[in-house]
Amino acid sequence: MKKAKNKKKIIIIIIIVIIIALILGAVSLSYSVYKLDLNKDFLMGVTRILPYPAAKVNDSYISYYDYLMNTNAAIKFYQFQTEQFNEIPSDQEIKQIVMEERLIENKLVKELADQYQIKVSQQEIDNELNSIIEKYGSEQEVINFFYDYYGLTVKQYKKYFIEPNLYYDYTNEAITDDDTLNKEQKELAQQILTKLRNGESLENLANQYNDNDYIQGDGVLGVYSR
Repeated sequence: MKKAKNKKKIIIIIIIVIIIALILGAVSLSYSVYKLDLNKDFLMGVTRILPYPAAKVNDSYISYYDYLMNTNAAIKFYQFQTEQFNEIPSDQEIKQIVMEERLIENKLVKELADQYQIKVSQQEIDNELNSIIEKYGSEQEVINFFYDYYGLTVKQYKKYFIEPNLYYDYTNEAITDDDTLNKEQKELAQQILTKLRNGESLENLANQYNDNDYIQGDGVLGVYSR
């Protein structure tokens, strides 16, 4: 009887130790992901498997993996196009640009698209890709272009560039065709979408339109809240 009790205690202690080790491991891994500048391949591997969030946009999240993929693509693009830029942003500036002026805005436009029940189909994405292939001459040239300029596969380019851009276009069209909006509201909504696409920050847009009830309330910037 005494041996059985001792055995049970040992099992409980082992379980507690394992749980503590798992918790410490998770905390250590999380700290490594968010705070330490570790090997990119390590971070890519970890965040691809474990869905660490990089930012919250209303009720949805931007995954850390998507953040890393887009950041690496932007850094590679600037490095590849060195001659065309008078001043190359620092890696830290690129990270901020990618998060604020692309990923967050893509999420917010997608939420606005959901309000209009807009859904971009795989066929539409493929059609857009085919247009790019026609422009560059062959599929292999497009594959090389995506990799050389962004370090992305065709599948990744469709996810991070083609699909978000189609949502911008379709949402803009939906606003134009929305009979419930008056002319002024449509013009304001289209201005904001255009400025978002051109890289203007959400904070600047909110300040520009802070006196407009439609933009700040249930309208465009009503959706564009972090």
